[in-house]
Amino acid sequence: MFSPMLLCKKTEAGHRYPYEYFARFYLKNISEKNIRVLSGVNKSMFFKNSDNENELHFSTLKGGTINDIPVIPSVVELKLVELRTGEAVYIETRFGSKRLLEEVNFIYNIGDDFDGRFGYWVGRVSLNNVRLTRPKRCKT
Repeated sequence: MFSPMLLCKKTEAGHRYPYEYFARFYLKNISEKNIRVLSGVNKSMFFKNSDNENELHFSTLKGGTINDIPVIPSVVELKLVELRTGEAVYIETRFGSKRLLEEVNFIYNIGDDFDGRFGYWVGRVSLNNVRLTRPKRCKT
């Protein structure tokens, strides 16, 4: 992970979340073989960990069922990207918060919810202490 950005803006008075955030980073293939990665982050989870640090988890669609029938997303929804050695992909998400977040740990944690059907990389990478970019824009 490299070149993280965490932007913030205040929302309108009375909005459910007073702060709206945009988070992004680049994910680079540092292995010696091509890998497929999920760039479609359809869900992000924000919470405090056991050390009281802010964590932002970048995640994707989960497999589900309707009437006990598995529902599989399209390749387009997952935004699969094949990376050669040394190449990178852009990952982004938006989320709201009731608090001003000045520092966050980014965590890209991808599991295999589709039994290997799409052949993407599964794992976890993180980048700690990502500071709010242009904090004055969020405090005014």
